[in-house]
Amino acid sequence: MWAIIGCAALVLQLVSGQHEHRFFKFPVKPGHNGQCHDPRVDKYYDVGEVWGPKNANCKQSRCVEEKGVLYIDRMSCDRILDNVDFDKMKREHLSCRQAIGDRREPFPGCCPQLVCYEYINGKKKRIPKERLPLIKPIIRDHFVYARQ
Repeated sequence: MWAIIGCAALVLQLVSGQHEHRFFKFPVKPGHNGQCHDPRVDKYYDVGEVWGPKNANCKQSRCVEEKGVLYIDRMSCDRILDNVDFDKMKREHLSCRQAIGDRREPFPGCCPQLVCYEYINGKKKRIPKERLPLIKPIIRDHFVYARQ
C-alpha cells in the first residue's frame, strides 16, 4: 500500500517538473534597425546576443537572423517526466524527487533536476549524476544552441 502511495506521489511530483530544453522561435516586428526587440523586457538586442531573466522564469533568449528576417529564439526547461527511466528506478530501488533549480544560476543551471537516493547499510546516500535513471544523459554544465 505504501509503495503505491509513494510511487503515485513521485509521479505527481515529476509530472510538474522540467529538465531538458524546449525551443520557441518568435519573429521580430520590422523596423528595429537590425536589432531584436524583446517586448517582455522592452529592450533591444544585437544579432547573436544572448539574454535571460534574472531570478525568475528559467529561460534563455537569443537574437538571430535567418534569410534577412530577425527572430528571437527562446529556450526553456522541459519536463523531467519525459526523460525518467522508471524501470531502472524500480530495478535499482532508487528513491527520487524533483529538486527546484537554482534561480541564481544562468540557463540551464536554473532548470529543475532529478535527485535520487539509495539506501546502503540502512543509510540514505545520494547517487551521482552518472547513475540517475534517465533515458538519455543531460549535460547541465553548459548549453549550446543547436541552430547557429
